[in-house]
Amino acid sequence: MKIKILLIVILGMVGLVGASPNYYEFQLEYDLGEINIENIDVVFIEDEFLNFEKEYYLEIVNKDKNVLEKKYFSVPKIVFVDEGEDGINGGYSFESENLTFKIYAPYHEEGYKANIYDKNNTLLASGFVSQFSKVFDREDYLGIEKKDSEMDEEKKFEDVSRKSEQNKVYINLLIGVLIILLILLIWIFIRKK
Repeated sequence: MKIKILLIVILGMVGLVGASPNYYEFQLEYDLGEINIENIDVVFIEDEFLNFEKEYYLEIVNKDKNVLEKKYFSVPKIVFVDEGEDGINGGYSFESENLTFKIYAPYHEEGYKANIYDKNNTLLASGFVSQFSKVFDREDYLGIEKKDSEMDEEKKFEDVSRKSEQNKVYINLLIGVLIILLILLIWIFIRKK
């Protein structure tokens, strides 16, 4: 019985360690219905953010365009202003059509790009998150497109490198076989004497 309880505790701790408290932090600008990504960062946060409104959604995708995370959110258009000295009286609120706010989405090591869509699945904004991931590609992040001639040269270089690696393997195998044959010949020669 004690072993079962210990196992359950250990499995629960492993689950806690595996859960990443890192989140992407997106600073968004909302201006008359348009959304732009102003800044992206990765932050450590212990609490989960819940937002049940489905006015917009943010997708985190990997390089193969597979969706890693989908997070729904709405724009907090209501702004509260407190003019009272005691914090209770004198406050008011209004609806703003131009504001900056933040949303959070769980971090993914293979994250490549973040896309924001409206409820009609229209792409509104995109931003790279690959600078924070293990699959960072500088050319993609900077938006550098390679010319066909550069890609052909790169492909030729990769082919030559691959063949070179194959040749190294074959040479090592040949050396190994020769060493074994040499050892066998020496052993046979010593046994005959």
